[in-house]
Amino acid sequence: MAESPPADRFAGLLQNLAQPIDLAPYLEEVLAAFIEEAGAERGFLVLLEPTGRFRRIVGLDRDGERIQRPEERVIQYAVKRAVEDRRPFHTANVRGDRRFRAPADPPGAPPLRSCLCVPILAGGRVEGTICLDSRFRAIPFDAQAERSAMRWAALAAAALRIASMAEPGAVDSTPPLDREEPLETRIEFHGILSRSPRMREVFRMVEGIAPSKIPVLVVGESGAGKELIARALHAESGRGPFLSINCAAVPEGLQEAELFGHVRGAFTGAEADRTGLVELADRGTLLLDEVADMSPAMQGKLLRVLEESGVRRVGGSDTIRVDVRIISASNRDLEDLVRRGLFREDLFWRLRGVVIQVPPLRDRLADILLLAEHFLETFARASGRKPPPFDPEARARILAHAWPGNVRELENEMRRIAALGPAVVTPADLSPSIRGLRGSGRGAGALADIVGRSEKEAVEQALARAGGNKSRAAHLLGITRKSLYRRLEKHGLR
Repeated sequence: MAESPPADRFAGLLQNLAQPIDLAPYLEEVLAAFIEEAGAERGFLVLLEPTGRFRRIVGLDRDGERIQRPEERVIQYAVKRAVEDRRPFHTANVRGDRRFRAPADPPGAPPLRSCLCVPILAGGRVEGTICLDSRFRAIPFDAQAERSAMRWAALAAAALRIASMAEPGAVDSTPPLDREEPLETRIEFHGILSRSPRMREVFRMVEGIAPSKIPVLVVGESGAGKELIARALHAESGRGPFLSINCAAVPEGLQEAELFGHVRGAFTGAEADRTGLVELADRGTLLLDEVADMSPAMQGKLLRVLEESGVRRVGGSDTIRVDVRIISASNRDLEDLVRRGLFREDLFWRLRGVVIQVPPLRDRLADILLLAEHFLETFARASGRKPPPFDPEARARILAHAWPGNVRELENEMRRIAALGPAVVTPADLSPSIRGLRGSGRGAGALADIVGRSEKEAVEQALARAGGNKSRAAHLLGITRKSLYRRLEKHGLR
């Protein structure tokens, strides 16, 4: 097997991810290309239920012909190993290993000699596998071949994540292989560009709740676009002014006066009456950004304002009636903070009338290149330059990056590239973390990072999502509880 997939076929399939795709034919083309490159006799692409049972499976031979009853032909032990170990499984001794149960091949057919099975990982979860086997030769396999195999699996994972309308990790909701699932067209919603199915769901939710006065809690990672969603919600509501306060940026001693205002002489320096943000937002919307950073004392005072629909300025005695819609935003888990006694439960229930979850950029794969091209064009034209195109490898690295800073990180990266002014954006123009350097001077390559997320990070995230429940965490990771314990021990996690 070569060090990397044939450039023309791999690059062509990669480029297709930026266009509307038919999921089933695309996955079959990935499988056929992998079979050809590896010199295998046949291949199987398997999608799994969360329980580990087969959801969908398709089999092709080296000529691209469909294999009948593929669920009976695939080596299930190889699938199990690749899923549990979350890395490629390979053997050149199928016929001599008792762990392998011979597939139901026609009578008299030569026994299988070798097999290779690669996990399809998306967002830290095992979505399925791609398995190859051969009766007549040993499929070559070494470190270079492993990287190449993971690239093909990453293409399949990227296609699944782009086409899926499901929640992240909902393997059972992955579109079946026999169903066409086109990529959504580009839309713009109050200045937010997207073609991600998950973002379309967010937009529909915003449209649905905008006319009411119900409070809204917008949650998501830093840089994911929570404030943009809050502004879109306000724009859809038709209410009056929109004001906001970043509770993490305003010192605790100033938060009360900033929100509620003050009367003259209330404290040193209060030389005149001042109207607070709550009062200024009357008949409009007030965004409490990073509300989790509000002090306990301020939480109590805010709760009183919400209960009374009125505000009392610092140093004043009169209650001023206000009609304000409150939108809160946080990148922290408020429910967890409530359990730990760090956030008032009564205020939490006041704020979370409706919860809008803004997905991280890594779960909006369809948006990554769309936004990258948009930002690069904007910044390049602002500098009087023509926006440069991305070469295929640069596009692959951009897709492969986890984007921990989300849209904000992507925007900053495109601003930096626009300032450099390359004629064509290549991997050399990308920041080291994005082009995949790990200190060895040699990257693992292209989309490999999609499936190469830190195992420790994946386990930590699964435990956090499962509230510490190890059985549920193992389920989310697509591994057994025993495998999870091995990884906890391996990474020194409690």
